[in-house]
Amino acid sequence: MKACPRARDGSAAAREGSGALAVPQGPGEGLPPGHLWEDGSSMARPFLFLSLLLLAAACSDRDAPRPVPVPDRDPAVDLARPLSSREAIPPASAPSAAPDPNDPAEPGIPDLARLARYTFRTMLRHETLCRFDNPFRDRLHVAVAIEVKGGRMTRIGVGHVGLQREASGESRPLAEGQWPRELGTYVTCLAPHLQAVTMAPSPADGGYEPIYTFSGDPAGRPAP
Repeated sequence: MKACPRARDGSAAAREGSGALAVPQGPGEGLPPGHLWEDGSSMARPFLFLSLLLLAAACSDRDAPRPVPVPDRDPAVDLARPLSSREAIPPASAPSAAPDPNDPAEPGIPDLARLARYTFRTMLRHETLCRFDNPFRDRLHVAVAIEVKGGRMTRIGVGHVGLQREASGESRPLAEGQWPRELGTYVTCLAPHLQAVTMAPSPADGGYEPIYTFSGDPAGRPAP
């Protein structure tokens, strides 16, 4: 807030520390500057009151807060709105869901990836009925051989198998005679469920070998 301006020589002023007001004297009156005003002076009193009134008005007009403009509102329009929408804050938009990495209908993915997703989703849905536990200590990579025709899986079998040590990044193929018997049983159990899947969108007709990895069992048997 700005301070009210003080009066200089020739106008009423407040002396610091005294509280006495100095009144200007006309020529010929013989009064020294700074003469104290007394109650008996009838001419000085109206002039002093007028000076104080002007100074107070100047301070009040300068320091008064300015009004804030308020936009006009139509009461009829406001009443027509439902109560729940009046002065309501719009709800925050929900974050968009992340795409499903196992969605076989995702556009733009290769046919092999699409078929692998259809197969993996079927594996999960029938996990309790068709279950496979890797009997080896090493990681097992299984390629499932699938023939696709007209949007259906017509033939399912084991394509090839590889073993990979848990501490190594290299994988070596496993001969067919060394494939675990449990693996053949597992794929045979899955086959009718895979053949019942109607793929839409479907991969193009042809043969595919999606690969699936099964972790090793620390208590399992050593690799052949």
